[in-house]
Amino acid sequence: MTISPIDNRQSRYRRSPRHVRVQYNYRTNNHELGVLVRQSFESSNKNYLQIDWTFPLWGNIRGYAQFLNGYGESLIDYNAKIERFGLGILLSDLL
Repeated sequence: MTISPIDNRQSRYRRSPRHVRVQYNYRTNNHELGVLVRQSFESSNKNYLQIDWTFPLWGNIRGYAQFLNGYGESLIDYNAKIERFGLGILLSDLL
């Protein structure tokens, strides 16, 4: 598990970071689960959750599922709330 402040700019009145990122990765048998949470402590309350899961399909081919919810997946949609679910095939184990 990794916990790290994203924004270290501190005002004179607050001594804590404005944003915190928590990342957790877990692997068991042939399955991998990853969770990423970014928490904002500002009044805007723009948080982010990402859950990744890879699983075996057949042979060396793996499946990939991802769930996203929140703000700031990229710079283009930093100010828009998104909720997305995606499925795919993981090719990195083939190379």
